[in-house]
Amino acid sequence: MNQTLLSFNKIGRCFLNLIYPSECQICKASLDPVRKECLCGDCKAKIRLNLPPFCAKCGRSLINSVTALELCNDCKSSNYHFRKVWAVGHYEGILKECIHLFKFNGKLSLAPLFNELFLNFASSYMKIALFDAIVPVPLHSSKIRERTFNQAELLAKNFGRKTKIPINTSCLIRIKNTSPQTELSKNKRFLNIKGAFGTKRSPLLKDKNILLVDDVFTTGSTLDECAKILLGDGAKSVECLVLARG
Repeated sequence: MNQTLLSFNKIGRCFLNLIYPSECQICKASLDPVRKECLCGDCKAKIRLNLPPFCAKCGRSLINSVTALELCNDCKSSNYHFRKVWAVGHYEGILKECIHLFKFNGKLSLAPLFNELFLNFASSYMKIALFDAIVPVPLHSSKIRERTFNQAELLAKNFGRKTKIPINTSCLIRIKNTSPQTELSKNKRFLNIKGAFGTKRSPLLKDKNILLVDDVFTTGSTLDECAKILLGDGAKSVECLVLARG
């Protein structure tokens, strides 16, 4: 009987290790999988969070500004289709490394950490009850085959389950496989992404306040194009939630 219990306990711990690794994903320090952590306390504490006041459009922290500006200098000369971006942290250091491990190395054990960051940020700064639906930024089918998952969709589903906001993963589609945005200048990113998205004419979008979810905001070109398409299909407004702002 005791041997059977030990066997089940071993199997259970092995299963936990698949979801919650026994070492920190960054510094490799030992972790207790029962605690359901993917980073050690030291690495987690090094994540640089985005702090208010925020730019009213792109979410950039204006904490170091001399005056409390409503818009950052970049947004004063930009005309985005989305209403606002909410960015949890800065795209640097530990958070940037975690996003890369998640996105390009399939380290899905980091998903609970990202959801925790989303939830903590949203409860502090956002009025979640105002949103009618969550829509993830879609990947092209070729990218899905290459990566086996859409990081934005996974982030959106986890966040939606906790906030009870309906998730729509089918209304916004990627119809063009574009060159990687990271290789392009700001102006070329907007040209590159133009016409890359479409919709399936979902009545669920009509007059709805949409929360568009992605992993990173850099120039805003991808989120802006998605917002334009969603608004063109009848959405009332589009705000964006991202893990990090570059």
